[in-house]
Amino acid sequence: MVAQAARAADPTVLPAADTGMQPAPGRAAQPAVQPDPDPAAILMAAYGSPKDNAVIKGAELTLVSDCMKRKDFRYVIPGITQASEQEWHDKFHLATNDDVEKSSREGYGSYALAGGRKKSPTPNGDYVFALPKEEQRQWLRGLNGSGKQITAELPGGGSYGTPADGCLAEARTELYGDLNAYAIAYGAVSTFTTPVAKAMAQDSEVTAAVTRWSGCMSQRDFAFKTWNDAKKAVAALYARDKSPLPAPHPQETRIAVADAECSQATGKSKVERDRYNHHQSALFRLREAHIRAYHTMHAQALAKAQTILK
Repeated sequence: MVAQAARAADPTVLPAADTGMQPAPGRAAQPAVQPDPDPAAILMAAYGSPKDNAVIKGAELTLVSDCMKRKDFRYVIPGITQASEQEWHDKFHLATNDDVEKSSREGYGSYALAGGRKKSPTPNGDYVFALPKEEQRQWLRGLNGSGKQITAELPGGGSYGTPADGCLAEARTELYGDLNAYAIAYGAVSTFTTPVAKAMAQDSEVTAAVTRWSGCMSQRDFAFKTWNDAKKAVAALYARDKSPLPAPHPQETRIAVADAECSQATGKSKVERDRYNHHQSALFRLREAHIRAYHTMHAQALAKAQTILK
């Protein structure tokens, strides 16, 4: 289940940092009341839609292929697996479950995901691993360069690195410009959920709520210490299925309904949402400048990518 969040008409439009209004003529200016930013909406807009990111990835791979060919290396442009709109939303929103009615109808929705996403073929990997060791090293050096990385230490913890030379570095420079600026801006967005998840795991209010929820689930004969335990038990129901199913397994529904009822009874989902918003907002304040910089960088990269792929 996913906590629903209001979406802008166009989620790729970044909400402005300054929404102050001009004073009426003859009236003294009053301090503008700034609404609290919606970190999730701003992160989604900066990260870019699945469709736009697939275009940029396609252009990046095209540039890499051209570069590798100039170096006399074979390079096959692999297929691109485009994320879904739901995955884009879920990347920056907390998943919770306290909707009993929906749980009774759909469970967790795992049945619709049975079989998993088909993996894209890896023609370059198969080709490279078939080469003699020295030729493998030459091919990989052509792609990733000397091994030197441009690494950005990120506000709030963590780091992100990208190759400093080689064909991948050349492609990203063509699309995004300066790689030092790219590393910290893209890293600020793409790794955002990791520090938030760490903070949630260490949050005493969250762990107390999960303990209460676990006790409630035990009373219903489900020995789950965490929500992940419940999700893993449901996933195991579909381990042998090769494709999505039309309806949930009865046990999925039972687990999901018990979970939702216990989440309501113990306040687990409410506590998780409140604390997630707190930690997300705290990290957003530290990274906001970099996140907004990446939004601009992403828009410029998209325009270039569209030209490259014409």
